[in-house]
Amino acid sequence: MGNYKIEYSDEEITQLGYYCSDCGEYHKEIPMAYSADAPFSYSQIPENELTKRCVLTEETCIIDQKDFYIKGNLLIPVQNAEEFSWNVWVQITESDFNRMTKLWNDNNRILENGYLGQLATELDLYPSTINLPVNVYTQKVGIRPKIEVLEVAHPLFLEQEEGINMDRVISFAKKILYAH
Repeated sequence: MGNYKIEYSDEEITQLGYYCSDCGEYHKEIPMAYSADAPFSYSQIPENELTKRCVLTEETCIIDQKDFYIKGNLLIPVQNAEEFSWNVWVQITESDFNRMTKLWNDNNRILENGYLGQLATELDLYPSTINLPVNVYTQKVGIRPKIEVLEVAHPLFLEQEEGINMDRVISFAKKILYAH
């Protein structure tokens, strides 16, 4: 007997649900966010070198004491629904990283100007997103920074500007959760 791939219709996918990696609970709806565990460059380091070369937390990452990353939310408006979020990693300069971490618990951090960075997460549903220029905006304490794509010719920029519909969100679930 060969292996068979199960294909789900869009309607079936909206009913399947998923287990949330954040809370561990089962949700019977389409996910409105996906998250990367680490920057792409982290995955390129041999496993036996990770503890020597990397400091990875849920929100920050430092590699070789010279590459600095923060996690943020790249929000995309969805017609007639809540916003969709790619929870991505962004590489920023050491001085910006130090500034952001210094203000991590400061309520006035929302007054900061944006920081320039480069996307450090590969989103396979788009043309390459690695090193895509972005702005990083700090939010209220407890909320991840907001990420805005700067490359106007990239489809991710267009989706962030113009929004998407639920069919596009379903296509994300098909690809990410069910490998369609």
